[in-house]
Amino acid sequence: MVSARTILGAIVGLAALTTAAPAPGPEPIAAPEPVAAPEPITPPLVGEPKEATPHTIEARRTWAGGVDMNQQCAWQYGDTFFATQPFWPYGDAYTWACATYGQAVYYSVDVGAYCRRRYGGNAYADPQGGGAYDWGCYFP
Repeated sequence: MVSARTILGAIVGLAALTTAAPAPGPEPIAAPEPVAAPEPITPPLVGEPKEATPHTIEARRTWAGGVDMNQQCAWQYGDTFFATQPFWPYGDAYTWACATYGQAVYYSVDVGAYCRRRYGGNAYADPQGGGAYDWGCYFP
């Protein structure tokens, strides 16, 4: 038979186990440093700008004409080359490449060179709206 003293000792031992201090938890994560608000954008003043900016150059440009990507590939690499859009995102102005049949190699298209050759030395290329077929040539 088990004595009362043994039972009482077991109960006290269990109580000590259940009332022990909890194990330490993970270290708290520090709050991130506050980030300063971005500087506000000041709209330009109305009137003639003091110096040329990309926006004033664009506003004063003159349409020269369209771009023929196939023609540029042929001029740039030879008559067997053609323009294609092998890269994602399809339909983007900057995914054009030149290729030829039988090769899994793509070459860059120099759209600015097309404009200079087709319309004159100071013509330049601009993707206008950013779509694949939005390229155009302009005079400054």
